[in-house]
Amino acid sequence: MSRGAGPYASLPLILRQIAEASSLDAALRLAAAKGGTRIYVPRRLPDDHWLIACMGRDGARALAQLYGGEDIVLPADPRRGQHARVRAIRRGIVKGEAADEIAQACNVTRRQIFWHKARMRDRRDRRQKDLFDE
Repeated sequence: MSRGAGPYASLPLILRQIAEASSLDAALRLAAAKGGTRIYVPRRLPDDHWLIACMGRDGARALAQLYGGEDIVLPADPRRGQHARVRAIRRGIVKGEAADEIAQACNVTRRQIFWHKARMRDRRDRRQKDLFDE
């Protein structure tokens, strides 16, 4: 597998490997559906498995050959705009949504959600007392 060369050079490594093993379309469909989350890739895929519905039979089988039996963290869909993504993340945090829900909806990783939460917490005015502090 290539390391940065070729038609998939701009993709994150895992998506690049998936695209090279299957197709760019299959890799991007997977990122759009589950980007930012951890998935388990079974060694064998039953005909009704969600990966086949998402990527197509050939794409899912290529993924199973590449990562079968492993948990992998899928990168966010590289086609989604950064500014819209950050706004959606902050909206989800303010609403109190779970990190997994926000990550999947925004195509980012859980780690990014926690990073944004910390930044939002750090930006609060420290002179103002917290309503729940005693």
